[in-house]
Formats: sequence, C-alpha cells, structure tokens
Amino acid sequence: SPVVQLLSAWFPKFPLLASYTDRRRMPRQGAVYALGVLGPTAREAIPALEALDPDSEAISPWFGASVRAALASIKQEPLPPYIAKLKDTSDPGWYESGFVMCYHGTNAVAAIPNLIAALEVTTNADNFMIRSFACHALSSIHSRPEVCVPALVPMLRSPDAAERQVGLLAVAVFGSGAGPAWAELTNCLSDPYPLSREIAAKLLKEIDAEAASKAGVK
Repeated sequence: SPVVQLLSAWFPKFPLLASYTDRRRMPRQGAVYALGVLGPTAREAIPALEALDPDSEAISPWFGASVRAALASIKQEPLPPYIAKLKDTSDPGWYESGFVMCYHGTNAVAAIPNLIAALEVTTNADNFMIRSFACHALSSIHSRPEVCVPALVPMLRSPDAAERQVGLLAVAVFGSGAGPAWAELTNCLSDPYPLSREIAAKLLKEIDAEAASKAGVK
C-alpha cells in the first residue's frame, strides 16, 4: 500500500517493515524445501542454492539448515552421519539433519529411533520447535506406525493448542494405522480449536468408521 511504501522509504531498516515488504522470502523458503525433496533430479539448482546467503536472507532461524540439507539431498550425501547427529538435540547440526530426513522419506527409516527420542525433550519454547521438526520428519518418513504413533500420542495430550495440532497432523499421515491414538483422538473431538476437531474426526473415521459413528463422529 502507499502508506507502507512511504513508511519503508522513511524507515528502510525497521525490522517489521523490512519483513513485511520482502515478499520473496516465503517463496524462497518453499523453493528450497521443494528442491530438497526433488533430490538428485534438481542438480541444476546447486549453483543457485550455493549462492544464497542464509545469514542475511534467512526467513527463519532454520533457513540456513534447510539450504544445507537441500544441497545434501541433491548431492546424495550418505545418511548415517546425519542420523547420528539426531541423537543429540543440542548438536548445531540437528535441524539440518532433521530436514535431510524429511527429504529422504522412507529411505530414512533408520532415523526413527532418534527422532522419537527427540520428542521426549523437556517442555519449553526451543524444545517445542525440536518436537515439531521431529513430528514433521516422522510424518515424512511415513514408516513403522506401530512405534511412531504411540510416540506421538503425548503431543495430542499437550495443553498447548499448537503442539496438539502439530501432533495431530503427524498422526494423521499414518491413516488407518493410527489406531493406538484412538483414545486421544476421541478427546480431541472436544478441542476448543476447530482445526483440531476436524483432523481428529476425519482420522477416527479412517481408522474405524463404525466405531467413530458410535462415538458420535459425524
């Protein structure tokens, strides 16, 4: 808008305005993630990714990690060193390794035990992001629901709405294999947030339509 343009001209380095007016940043993050998922078929993007300056252009504290992980995926770097880094959530390379697992899907099944262990970190703002990344990686790997779903159940019991939704989205990926979370999903039907109720209802019907109907799911 003209007002924002005027304010930006007066205060070009004001952080909130700079963030608002830089419309390239969100598409850039999405493009980096998509290239990481494409893997070796995106080799022609390597120079563009290597030319990025994660420190000056970061749209989040994890932008640099996502760029490095995308490059690792495209270059087909071996997974074991990244899986090993997931054992320690204080490792500076933990987020990068988490992104790498997301990019490799079922090929990263060996990372599941370390990602499940990351879900057990104590509750605070930083650790919420660790748990969120672990949830995303587990849902991207999309394997072994018999161990992943029970490990995700505590997220559904969280008093924090954002954490419940992150957990629900991760559990939902397992579809009919999410049976071990039935009790918690039933509790989510009375969640104060519509999105949580919607996800829980849809998943309960997918697990067992008849039992869901008896539980009052419409």
